[in-house]
Amino acid sequence: MGIATDHSPARYGGMSSYSLWEIDVRLFDDSMKEIDAWTCRQDLWITDKQFAVRLTRLGSASPPYEDRGEVSGGAVINGTSGFGGKLTGVLLKNNGTFLDGRGGTSDTLMVATQTGEDHYRCFRRFEVREPISLWGTDVVPGTYYATTEDQITSKSDEPPADMRTPWVA
Repeated sequence: MGIATDHSPARYGGMSSYSLWEIDVRLFDDSMKEIDAWTCRQDLWITDKQFAVRLTRLGSASPPYEDRGEVSGGAVINGTSGFGGKLTGVLLKNNGTFLDGRGGTSDTLMVATQTGEDHYRCFRRFEVREPISLWGTDVVPGTYYATTEDQITSKSDEPPADMRTPWVA
């Protein structure tokens, strides 16, 4: 018997290329003390050739965070992280995602696991190099962790027009 991912459905088995998500975020410092919690809107556009993910903190004037790049072989991710570094990863056969961002103002690691038909739980680690606004929360250099509960609120075969080009401040 093989591992679970050998028996799971492929990601592109009828999945819409664009989805809008509501994400509840909990941010922790390196001692696992919760330092903030909030809700984000996530726009996710992913095809077998490209991806863009844009996170916007609800009720905040802070600018969105955006990762963008290419998908090759239907699963391998290469692009630029919203922190200004290189982003690599893979879309897993069990509908999960693994991302590794290196460089820029923060390194980041993310694992997303599907917990329901339109629901995911994500775990992230940030190695912040300089003071930044982390999705609207000001942080100093150090290690931070985030957990998110992600729920799809709508799907479409086409993204909004503004998702087709990179976000510019």
